[in-house]
Amino acid sequence: MSNTIIIGIIVLALLVIIPMSVKIVTEFERGVIFRLGRLIGAKGPGLFLIIPFVDRMIKVDLRVVTMDVPPQEVITKDNVTVRVNAVVFFRVVGQGIGPYPGHLPDIADDTAQHPGTIRA
Repeated sequence: MSNTIIIGIIVLALLVIIPMSVKIVTEFERGVIFRLGRLIGAKGPGLFLIIPFVDRMIKVDLRVVTMDVPPQEVITKDNVTVRVNAVVFFRVVGQGIGPYPGHLPDIADDTAQHPGTIRA
C-alpha cells in the first residue's frame, strides 16, 4: 500500500516538473537564461530544457518596436512656428546585455506616457 502511494507522489511530481522544464522560443525571440540570478546566455529559437526552480527564462523580442510621438509645435530661429511629427524605433541588438533584457516594450510604454519636448 505504501509503495503505491510513493509511486503516485513521484508520478505526480514528474507531471508537474516536466512541463515546467520545457521551453519553446519562436523564430523572432530569444530566451535569456538566468541560473540563480546569474546570466547563463541566450538560447533559441526552438525547443530546449531548463532546470525548474533553478533556471529562469526571459523571452526577448527581436522585432522592431515602433512608437508614435505626439505632434509638437516648435518655433525656429527665425520665429516661424512649425509642427513636428516623429516616430521612434527600438531594436534589440544584444539579447544578453543589460540587467533587464526583456523590458524594451516597457521602456517604450514609459516613454510614450511621459513625452518630452523637442529641443534643438
